[in-house]
Amino acid sequence: MSSETGPLPDVADEAPAVGETLKKKRRHVDLLFGVVGLFLQVGTGLIMLPLTATMLAPAELTFWTVFLSIQAMSYLIEFGFTPSFARNFTYVLGGANRLVAEGVPPEKTGAVNRDLLCELLSASRTVYMLLSLVVAVVLAIGGSIYVDALARTAEGVPFIWESWALFAGTLVFHTYMNWQAGVVMGADRMREYYQIVTVARLVQVALSVVGLLIKPDLLTLTAAYAVSALVMRVHYQIVARNVTKLVDGMKSEPGATRRILSSIAPNAVKIGWVTIGGYLTSRFSFLVISLSLGAAMAAEYAVAQQAFFALAAISQVAGHLNNARMTAARLHSEKPVMREIYAFTVLFAGAVFLSGALGMMLFGEWLLEVIGSQTLLPPLLILATMTVIFLLDVHANIAMGLIATSNSIPYMRAVLMTGVLVAGGTIIVALTGGGLLQFILVQGAIQLAYNFWRWPMYVCDELGLKLGAFAGAAVSGARRMLFDRM
Repeated sequence: MSSETGPLPDVADEAPAVGETLKKKRRHVDLLFGVVGLFLQVGTGLIMLPLTATMLAPAELTFWTVFLSIQAMSYLIEFGFTPSFARNFTYVLGGANRLVAEGVPPEKTGAVNRDLLCELLSASRTVYMLLSLVVAVVLAIGGSIYVDALARTAEGVPFIWESWALFAGTLVFHTYMNWQAGVVMGADRMREYYQIVTVARLVQVALSVVGLLIKPDLLTLTAAYAVSALVMRVHYQIVARNVTKLVDGMKSEPGATRRILSSIAPNAVKIGWVTIGGYLTSRFSFLVISLSLGAAMAAEYAVAQQAFFALAAISQVAGHLNNARMTAARLHSEKPVMREIYAFTVLFAGAVFLSGALGMMLFGEWLLEVIGSQTLLPPLLILATMTVIFLLDVHANIAMGLIATSNSIPYMRAVLMTGVLVAGGTIIVALTGGGLLQFILVQGAIQLAYNFWRWPMYVCDELGLKLGAFAGAAVSGARRMLFDRM
């Protein structure tokens, strides 16, 4: 079996038709599930914010936020393999007969090449096994050094090291099993994807709430997270079975993994560098702020940052739901579909994000005061500044997501350079004794210099989407998602 010319089986039931794996369907149901799923996921996250702010001391809340930031950092070690594998699973399930390092595979058939699918699955499992070992080493050494440094700034926080050991072990397990995500997303099972995330999140929140009422400390939150991770991975396995059963009993040839990775790794590495740039731009700042301003003072920013990350996630649900469809549209040169879905996705994201941000600014502080939270939100000027920066970031991310469906990453250098400049800027602000507003302005100004406008313009030029036609295209995109099969 070769990743270049894997033969198609002669028997029809051994080679399922493309339509049996990537079905055209009305997307309004998926959009509904995505919105509801992310609303529940984000809603439970927002419920957790005042709960943890009330039940935990500010220093404990900062440690939990640091754990979440380190979780995001661990994803960097995966580089861009998850979206790259997902995209290539879409290509294979869409009829591609070989994979290429850059661009859309030129050869398409009417059936799924099971040999190529088997090789792709084998390669993904091997990659994530190796990545989990790297994550284990990095967390055991680098993560422990940072936790120790932060622990010296906060006395009286119980179970720091027990919590860290359990959290780090859970991250290693997550990494080892993350090949499942590529399969589920690549097979356009986005409804199920959001169900998986929602169920796991609800389990985590339920266990956290009950646990904090009984034993309000950092270890309780970590234990709830670990149990939810196990639930998530079992659920993933059930959904992924729809694809993995196609290659039951098959084995890839020696050397197949190397051939597959020669096609996937170049862009995966590029996406990885983009992810690192994004982390340095948005997440790294909190690690600097917490050390610069202290664990207690950084807690206000931690609450606001988590809320904005949640809003950004739910606002991009339409884009995530249609990622596999957009990739298939690339494969079959359906530019009108891409143009209309992109316009709808941008307007949907803007409306959802601004509505949530306005609600937070009007009622967030009041809600925290009502429940007697030990940690409140930053001043209104800080929140307004963060709203503008996060909104522009959401737009740029949607544009870059569409560009990536072409199996090309032209924005890698720009995003990475931006991340390095932002990280350097935040360190300078810390060394010069700057305040929270200065930290935030550094992040926004550097991104506004290029990425915030360059990549949305790049997409509009590529799709032939003029500003005057944007609203009409968005309406057509909404009609496609709500009423048409695509």
